[in-house]
Amino acid sequence: MNHLLLQRLNLIYKKSSISYLKIGQGKSLLIALHGFGEEAASFIPICPALEQTFTIVAMDLPFHGQTQWRQEEFTLQDFIHIFQAILEQEQQSHFSLLGYSFGGRIAMSILPHLAPNIEQLFLIAPDGLNTKVLSTMMLVPVPIRQVLRQKLVQSGKLRQWLLLQSKKESLPMYVRQFIRHQLDSPERIEIAFQCWISANHFSLTLSKVKQYLQQYQTPTHLYLGKRDKIIPVKTGLLLAQNLANVHVYLLDTGHRMLGNTLCDLMIEQLKTK
Repeated sequence: MNHLLLQRLNLIYKKSSISYLKIGQGKSLLIALHGFGEEAASFIPICPALEQTFTIVAMDLPFHGQTQWRQEEFTLQDFIHIFQAILEQEQQSHFSLLGYSFGGRIAMSILPHLAPNIEQLFLIAPDGLNTKVLSTMMLVPVPIRQVLRQKLVQSGKLRQWLLLQSKKESLPMYVRQFIRHQLDSPERIEIAFQCWISANHFSLTLSKVKQYLQQYQTPTHLYLGKRDKIIPVKTGLLLAQNLANVHVYLLDTGHRMLGNTLCDLMIEQLKTK
């Protein structure tokens, strides 16, 4: 891991500066999209498996890491234009796409728009497959989300109340962790709500994703954690059902999958290609 060929670079898009890590020196291009609250560097633990096959462009998503995003939200069209700029900059016409968690939602949303250019799709515990809590959150109207954001940013008492609730064991662990790590300051609240509002531009259903994968026959690798409480294994298995181009890998992990177990699996997987 210490010997990775790694550069920190920037791409100017409209008034924003997209920060990304360029890792490895493989012949094929791989664009990697991280999860909510993460950053491009979160992919470093699995790069030893990828760096010989791919040149990896791992973006800091809008409102994350070192990316300076100057717009109120981000849209699917923004990502289409950013991907096209990356392809032009890297002098490539085709690429593989990797998405983890929220990045998986973006990857699946972009598939029908750039499918002819996408060689392989890697989905790691992807959000967007009708999971109960996340699907319910998407039903909340945007104006209500904006009001909630304003109240949470302005009210220290409300933030303290939420932090107290996060200590209750009756709440699922991932909900408690989300409150503690993402709603503990006005700055983090702004990021959380900007992403929640932007997520409306990446609306998906299980049936819609299955339709995309069947229509375009994109070779797809789906990695699921057996102990994942956010993206259940059964949801991923339903996605792959009756689709010969979707290969499922079950790991003995929770939702946080970007570690040695996944890296070892990918090393073996890419050896066979």
